[in-house]
Amino acid sequence: MYNLLRLFHCAIIIALFCFAPYTLSQDQQVSAFSQSIQQVIDAYHEGVESNQETLKIVYFYPNDVEPQRNYQVRLTRIMMDVQNFFRAEMQRNGFGPKTFPLEMEGELVKIYLVKGQERSESYGHNFKYGGMIRTEIQQALKGEVDLNRDYVLVFGGMSLKQKNGEYYFYAPYYGWPPLVHDRGLAFVADGEILDTDYTSTELIRYKEVRGGFTKTVGEFNRLYIGGIAHELGHGLGLHHKGQSPIQKQVLGTALMGMGNHTFRDEVAGNKVGTFLSFSSAVQLAVHPLFTQSDKNRYQPMQFNLSNIATKLKDNELGIKATIESSQQAVAVIVSSDPLGRGGYDAQTWVAPIVDGKFKTFIDHYQDGKHELGFSVVFANGAVFHNRKIPYMVNSSLQPNVDDLIANFPINDAVTAYLKGDKERAAELSRSGLTNKSLNNLSAAKLEHLIKLVESSELVNLAAASDDTVYLSDAKWQSAAVGWGEPVRDQYFNVNNHPNEVFLSLNDKFFANGLYAHSPSQYVFNLDRRWKNFEAIVGLQSGAHDSGSGVFIIKGDGKELYRSERLSGNDTEKIAVDIKNVEQLELIVESGKSNNFSCWTVWGEPLVSR
Repeated sequence: MYNLLRLFHCAIIIALFCFAPYTLSQDQQVSAFSQSIQQVIDAYHEGVESNQETLKIVYFYPNDVEPQRNYQVRLTRIMMDVQNFFRAEMQRNGFGPKTFPLEMEGELVKIYLVKGQERSESYGHNFKYGGMIRTEIQQALKGEVDLNRDYVLVFGGMSLKQKNGEYYFYAPYYGWPPLVHDRGLAFVADGEILDTDYTSTELIRYKEVRGGFTKTVGEFNRLYIGGIAHELGHGLGLHHKGQSPIQKQVLGTALMGMGNHTFRDEVAGNKVGTFLSFSSAVQLAVHPLFTQSDKNRYQPMQFNLSNIATKLKDNELGIKATIESSQQAVAVIVSSDPLGRGGYDAQTWVAPIVDGKFKTFIDHYQDGKHELGFSVVFANGAVFHNRKIPYMVNSSLQPNVDDLIANFPINDAVTAYLKGDKERAAELSRSGLTNKSLNNLSAAKLEHLIKLVESSELVNLAAASDDTVYLSDAKWQSAAVGWGEPVRDQYFNVNNHPNEVFLSLNDKFFANGLYAHSPSQYVFNLDRRWKNFEAIVGLQSGAHDSGSGVFIIKGDGKELYRSERLSGNDTEKIAVDIKNVEQLELIVESGKSNNFSCWTVWGEPLVSR
């Protein structure tokens, strides 16, 4: 059976990569390709007993209010509509009418009610409130819902109707990391006006974390139910993915891009609405909720992507690489993401794997800075994301292959470091430094990676004899950041999520610095022994355009400096007199009503005599 599948798979590859012109769209290829993938998946799970998994719906509400009116009936309609969306899109992508199962009570969706321990004013949208609610759900539903193994969508019944008729939504609304295949969690909002009425022209006024809005009920429902589908996608392990201009015209907006804003627009009379990209469909095709199989779901995996090579042909970038893994790999998703959009505009291509290798060609519709990414999809549902590699695309839409070649030597080293194998990272870094194609920047990054692996003693600023000290080399009294954990000389990374190691402001690498996602605070004891402080501040390169930061310096509680609100590639050079300061505080605020994408950085924070 396996040999027959391989022959069929190879036939598809020949059709796609030998006879098909490079301009052939992904959607023209998906039918045959998806069938070959589905047959491999079916063969992998053949004979396995169904896991009977369902998506569990939890309804959380504060203890001073009741669940929103008619919640179970409304949410049943909503979830069945979202379920139908995924079913139709999986069918369109060639995988058949597959979707996520719902746990039912008769004709209604089963909903697990959790009454909060606190009043309404104790909850909010930010991630810290998501963490609070997650903990309360774990306690309240022990033995019924396990957030460490189940797939759960949490509706926050956190909508208040003001006396003036305006609605106020303050519930968490995001996927909860890590994005993995063996469990999943996402938060969305509920309100009494939320329903599958996509065409009503009745006007309402509502307020949320992004501000106040006046919309029709239909517009509101399309946006918020689209948001439910989008965040559920994150709960099922999907990352942000965009669409090409041709897809935008023919299919609409990708769900995992900005598709929440166009969901069901076609129902309201628009030509196109929201679609599920082929790369997202491939991920869902192997997901345990869709396969209904637990085969190797919890099996530890080993994975390595190596021998990455590229070539340029008629402005298209040819890419090939070798994959070694402990589980059967199904396909590779190659992405090209214009820097600064957080994946929302990323184009994706799906490449088959043959004899442990893959190859594909990609093109571009936007110039400027890009990041090349690889996601390997496995038959057991796992998706391993290799770190993204920066490169440039010129105004003629021609990618700079030299950029990629210069960055390839550090790819394996950084990947090993992000996986926690630091000795391997140092070994690969030393090997990479012998590569003759290495440019100065890549060499500096490899040397920095070696330094990160080699532990060094931190400086006591109250006793140091040096004339200058980077604060990232010094002991701090306390430190706190708004997302993740305080780290020095590197970017913070969530559990095995391959973001980045190196600190960068406006595309300039900083070997010394402090990761400081707002709201953040670093406190140092200077013992009145230092006279000057300087730094370069801004947002980590590649942060989403919505991110921002206000940098504040305090000496013994007195504000010494406050920056303008910085965003995008804005940077500011700071020089402050700290003579006679006992305690120095480096503070970052978001400068807005939330801290989304506020990946702020203190670059080269230096104290001197």
